[in-house]
Amino acid sequence: MIEQVYDASNLEKIYSGIFRSTNPFSRAGQPNLPSTVVIYPTNGYYLTKLQFDAMMYANKTIGSSEFFVSQVEHSYHSPFVEGEHWKCVNPSFEEYYEISIGLENAVYSTRASWGILISHEDHALLVSNLEFWEAFKSRYPDWGKEYFTFLENWKNLNVDNSWLEDFLAGLTVKP
Repeated sequence: MIEQVYDASNLEKIYSGIFRSTNPFSRAGQPNLPSTVVIYPTNGYYLTKLQFDAMMYANKTIGSSEFFVSQVEHSYHSPFVEGEHWKCVNPSFEEYYEISIGLENAVYSTRASWGILISHEDHALLVSNLEFWEAFKSRYPDWGKEYFTFLENWKNLNVDNSWLEDFLAGLTVKP
């Protein structure tokens, strides 16, 4: 089940327990969550089916079937003022994929124990407690290989990647 959340006043507090920024190109994770990992590639503004399944498995492993999705990319105001938000309770991948997401967004725990900040450049930043990360990676074994693909792709692009060094330094989990 997925339902739109119209009063996001409590979501900002939960989000802020996971992330200190809405910028997926930065050290966005809160330092109290020890696992910070790049996930690559996503399917645009969505997780892939394999990433979604790993997230659902890990969430269930820590005793939850719920999470939020929030569009966090906004120019002038807090995304918790003008963004769109959804509460998801044990959704299928197909239901998740039907959410109308057209901006950078976060998929995150209702308990502030994990979050995935998805960029417009097909990568995501996963921030979590150790239990979530261990369960996630058990269902997403190619994360290490994808880390190197992410590096290779960004280093070979003829674009500004001045953010990359600091972003990589902020990752606490690397292959």
